[in-house]
Amino acid sequence: MLGVILRDRSQYDAAERAFDAALVIANAKADADHSNLRALVHNNVAGLWYYRSDYRKALGHFQAARRI
Repeated sequence: MLGVILRDRSQYDAAERAFDAALVIANAKADADHSNLRALVHNNVAGLWYYRSDYRKALGHFQAARRI
């Protein structure tokens, strides 16, 4: 959730680093709990790219969240 707070405060670079770290943790295991976390992080990263007006990257992360 730190990434969401940073994103909402327009601290986009720091938010991206927080989301990257969260994905590393979520990808460490492939169980259902971590799948939910991966989907949530991808959804939040999509919001970051949407805020940055990079809709192609946003769409990619929204689709990744949906696939999970």
